[in-house]
Parts: sequence; structure tokens; C-alpha cells
Amino acid sequence: MISKGGTSWASVAADKIIALHPDASIYTTAAGISPSGVVHFGNFRDVATSHLVREALKEKGKKTRLIFSWDNFDRFRKVPIGVPESFVQYIGKPLSKIPDPFGELSSYAERFQKPFIEAMEQLGIDIEYRDQTALYESGVYDEMIFHALRNREKIAEILLSFMSEKAKGEKGLDPTHYRENYYPISVYSRFSGKDSTKILNYDGKSTITYLCAETGKEETVDLAKDHIAKLAWKIDWPMRWKHEQVRFEPGGHDHASPGGSYDVSSKVSKEIFDYNIKSEEKDRLSINSTIIADFIEINGLKGNAHQKRVPNWVFNITREQQLNFLAGYVDSDGYPTDKRKSNILIFRSPNKQLIEDLKCLVIYCELHPSNIHLIKSKHPFNKERIMFSYQTDISGNLRMIKSRYAPKSLRLNAKGYYHSFSSAENTTFRKHTNDYFGFAKIEDIKPIGVENVYDIEIEGYHNFIADGLIVHNSEIVYHNLKKDLEDKGVVFLDMDEAVQKYPELVKKYFMTTCVPINLHKFSALHAAVWSGGTFIYIPKNVKVDIPLQAYFRMNAKKGGQFEHTLIIVDEGAEVHYIEGCSAPQYTENSLHAGCVEVHVLKNARARYSSIENWSKNTYNLNTKRAMVHENAIMEWVNGNLGSRITMLYPCSMLIGKNSKSDYIGIAYAGKDQYQDTGCKVYHLAPNTSSTIISKGISKNGGVSSYRGLINIKKGCINSKSSVRCDGLMLDNESKALTCPTMEVN
Repeated sequence: MISKGGTSWASVAADKIIALHPDASIYTTAAGISPSGVVHFGNFRDVATSHLVREALKEKGKKTRLIFSWDNFDRFRKVPIGVPESFVQYIGKPLSKIPDPFGELSSYAERFQKPFIEAMEQLGIDIEYRDQTALYESGVYDEMIFHALRNREKIAEILLSFMSEKAKGEKGLDPTHYRENYYPISVYSRFSGKDSTKILNYDGKSTITYLCAETGKEETVDLAKDHIAKLAWKIDWPMRWKHEQVRFEPGGHDHASPGGSYDVSSKVSKEIFDYNIKSEEKDRLSINSTIIADFIEINGLKGNAHQKRVPNWVFNITREQQLNFLAGYVDSDGYPTDKRKSNILIFRSPNKQLIEDLKCLVIYCELHPSNIHLIKSKHPFNKERIMFSYQTDISGNLRMIKSRYAPKSLRLNAKGYYHSFSSAENTTFRKHTNDYFGFAKIEDIKPIGVENVYDIEIEGYHNFIADGLIVHNSEIVYHNLKKDLEDKGVVFLDMDEAVQKYPELVKKYFMTTCVPINLHKFSALHAAVWSGGTFIYIPKNVKVDIPLQAYFRMNAKKGGQFEHTLIIVDEGAEVHYIEGCSAPQYTENSLHAGCVEVHVLKNARARYSSIENWSKNTYNLNTKRAMVHENAIMEWVNGNLGSRITMLYPCSMLIGKNSKSDYIGIAYAGKDQYQDTGCKVYHLAPNTSSTIISKGISKNGGVSSYRGLINIKKGCINSKSSVRCDGLMLDNESKALTCPTMEVN
């Protein structure tokens, strides 16, 4: 349960237990159930919770034990399904005093205890079991039972403090009468064996007189000799905490809710038995009020861990109020790390939608969330089962979050400086440094002169590129490639030159299997009139560390640009290609109908990054396709800003088993712009996978649409695909459209 990058809840709980009981010689965690029927998953959850906290305490070097109580001295309340109806005669008797329904075991209780014990042994959980019938009848609890009887009015007052006025009214309960007649025990009649009894008198020591309702008989007994009394649940629980020196025991949803059994028992434990199991942190306050609970629910703050969301109204309040909301969430469920130089705030939940809400909210507050990480961990008992949660890490000026909880406030305010936007999608600075490229802090700048650089001027526009190609109106005007890449056999040329120097490669791959000439009418047009473009060949097992770059500019009025990009990444090779496109603004329309073909051979990897900022008089009808072979990976990164109309759908043909395609694209549509973008993936082999993330932004009446296709052919078993498309409209005039298609044969 402890995942890389975070702290488990069990470890946090262990820290709190140690802080509350720093001098304990042994740390006892506990759980227990009443064996009244088949043991269910909720019962297992309780013992698993205590087991995990016990293990976390062990890891911190503490001596520990886990005890499990069989509450078989509890009364038999009802006949469960699967038990003969005749067992109604035993209602009111202790579970341990009822016969086994099938006549095989010593008691009804053992019938349901036995399979649970066997299951725990199979899981390898070390447990010390406690038989409550045996303990009660041995007299080991006598002194604490008598102590509770002597303090029965104080206990009654505690119980009354947790009852609402409405509840008292519905029960017709008079507080004074309740205090005077309350007893914290139930008595099992020696006449009937049942707890249908009423205490008539208590001598202040150990002797009581009771009436058996079933027989009408009265009896006076010394409870120090006749062990027929059992403490009520909310008194029994804290009594056992004291007796066993329990440091941690969980409760189910009903017990753990505000004002529930756990809160009541904790107060009884402290005020009656002088034993404190709950942390009394001065910075926390518990309020037991149905009025406040209703108020919280009305305001949208309800649900369990898988249901909770940030209410919509939070996104419409002032930033100061949003920060206050965040502070409240941090106090309850956030985790600031304790690192002075680079501390972050962690939000984690099994509810991905909640984490997405929080991510949006912190952006509103000018803080910087990371991407949402999927945290996987093995189940503590079933190693084949994987557990999932989602996490985002928040950086920035965390001091703006005014936590009311002192320990967290200290962490939020600990750092003297912070970094903004220090991470990006699945990457770090280290991934972008090599022998040629790195990052360093600029200490000072001293002018030492002017150096000439290779600069081209095209009608007033200045463009410079360090390593790669510049294509002007489909014609190559600048090319540079470092000698060490040439020595490795890397080929990076314009297409016209490649046709002359590498005719066999061009003939094999040019518009044959990847983009057939007859794919659509614009591919046919492109095949007829293409000129210029880029040719890249990466030899086997060569990994190009620096991105290869090209810049395409269409500068002619009423022009058409038909450049062709052909990239061949041979087996085991890797390359990242970056392409930029632009055109000046004219009143006449222009057409861009380029073509990109990428061949990613076995075990190879290619990333194609493109920023297209054509002028608004351009119709951008580009075709991009990749053939992805066995164990190969194709990554598309697309940014579309300009053009009147863009229709662009990079396509991956996953023709090899275990091949993979990833696409991330963002399109911006302003006034008089239509960005119709997306991605297509054809799964043509087994065990293939694809991911599509598309973001569209529309403003001033612009239209951005996602159009995508996932096609999984027959026989392509174990194929997986994830598609997410989001649209952001910045005014009432703009539109965001989605047209996703999935075809599974």
C-alpha cells in the first residue's frame, strides 16, 4: 500500500499513534466482530485496516500485536438466511450459548468463527484471538464492570450529549428519568438464559436485583460470583481498549460517522476509564450536529471517497474564497510534503474526477498542478490484485493556502522559495539534456561583441533554425546537420535531393503502403504536384539524441504548398522530428496539402511534433500517416493555431504486434476559423495499444472540433485504446464539437 511518490495512510496513522503514545512498550491494534452470521467483506476490511497499521508500526521499529475479539457474548438478535426458522426461540441468548444449526460444532458462534480463522491463516495474518464469553465469565472484566456501574449517571450524561433534541423527542425521553434509571449493562437471566431483563436495584458495589420478563421471576445476584452481565456496546468497546491497551481500532461507516459509536466510546474511554485512544490535537474540532451535516450536504459536499466532487459554485467565487476552500480541503485530505527546498502539496484519491476538479481549482488560484498520475500498488493480501488511486502534485506559492491545521500550515510555509512549472508531461529537464544541450542559471550578462549567424530574410520576416531544414514555398533554402550524425549514417535531406541520392529507399516507401496515392482526392493531388519537403532515414539501432527540425513557410499569393515528408526509422532506432509551419496574411486564399509518411520499423520509436500557424487565408488539408511495426512506438504531438480551415487527422497503422501509438493535440480556433482535428488509429495486430488526448479552444465565434477513429480489426486480441477530447469555449459565440468513432470487428 505504500506507493512510490507518496505516503500511505497506514504510515500516517502509525505516526499519529506513536505521537499520541510515545512511551508505549507495545502497540496493540484491534478488530472484532459479532459472529451472528456469515462473515462479510466489511469484517475483513476492519481486520485488514488494523493489520496494515500494525505493519506500518513494525516498519517504524515498534513492537506490535493484532488482537481480534469474537463478540460471541453478544445477544442473538435475529435469524439470518440459511438458519432454520426454529432458531427464533434463541433470540436474546448469547451467541456462544446457542447450538450449531447443523449440529457439527460446539456452538452457533463457532459455526461462523471457524471459516474466518481458516481464511486468516491462509492469508498469513498473525492474530491473537479473544473469546469474549470466556473473558466475561472468567471475571477478568469484573472491576471495570463495577466501575461503570458506579459511574452510570456520568455515562448517561455522555450518551445524552450525543443525542439530538429531535431524537430525544421521538423517543419521549426525559433526561432526568434517563439518568436515574440508566444501567450500562444487560443481564442474562438465569431462568431463561436471555437478556430480556430489567434491573430493579444496585447496591453500589457488585450486587444487583433483576426481573426476568420471560418468566416474571426476580433474583438478586452478586456479579462478582455469577458472571451473567455484559456491558452495553458503547461501554464494552472502551472498556476493552483500556484492558488490552489498544492504540488503534477502526470502525465501520456507521460507527465512525460523527456522533457514532466511535466518538461516543472515545469519550467514555477518556472520562470513565481514563484511557485516551483518540488524538487530542488542539487544531482539530469535532462537531456532532445534524444541522451542520445537512448544511454541508445541501452545499454539495457529500458522498463517499468514490463520489465526492468539488461543487460547481466553488469555481464562481473570488480567488480568496477559493483559497479558503482549498485550505479546508488540505486540512482534511491534503498532504504537504516536509521538504524545505522543494515541498509540494499532494492530493490523492481513488476518485479521478475529484482530482481533476482540484487540478482545475488550483489553476484558478494561480498554483501549478502536475499531470494526474495513476498510482498502482499491490493488494496487501492478494498479490495478483492491483489497487489504483490518482494523484496530482501542487507546486507554486503554497503560502497562499492558509491552513488552520498547525502541522500542515508549518509545512506549507516552510519553503523560502519555489519553482514554477518545473515539470511537464511525463518528462523532466534531464530528459532534454545531452552532450549538445543543457540548462544553466544565468549569473550575469557581459556584452563581448557581435557574431554573425545564418539568417534568411523573406519579405521582411526573419527566420532562424539551428539544426535542420528551412523550406520556402516548398523549396529548400537552408540545411544543416551535425557531422557526428552524418558519421552514424543519419540522412536528413530535402526530398528533391533524396530522390537523386537514395532512389531505392524513396521508391520503396514513397506513397506505397503508408499513404497510397488513391487514399483520397487530396492525396492524389499531392502525388501529382508535390515538391520539396523532408527526407529522414535513421539506421538500425541509432538513437538520435537531439531533435531534428524543419521549418516550412508558404509565402506566395494564391499559392499552394505540397511538401512531402518521408521518415524511415529502421529497427531499434529512435528519432524526434520537430516541424514548424507558417504563412503571411494575404487577402487571396492559399492551399496547403502536404503529406507526411512515417515508417517505424521493429522495436523503433518515432516522435513527430508539429506546430502549424498558417495565416487565416490558408486552407490546411494535410495528410499524416505512420506504419508502426512490431514493438514499435509512434508519438504524434500536434499544435494548430492558424488557417481558415484545418482538416488534419494524423493516423497510425498498428501493423505489428505489441505496437503502440500516442497522440496529443491542441487546436485554437479564433474568429472565422474552423479547426477540425483529431487522430485515427487502426489496430491491425494483437496486443496493440493507443492513447488519444485532444484539446480544443474556441474564441470569438471560432469552431474547434475533434474528429477521431479507433478501428480494431478482427483477431486483434488484447488491443487497448484510451480517447479523451476536451473543448474550452471562451464566449457564447464559439463552438466545440466532438465526433468520435469506434469500430470493433
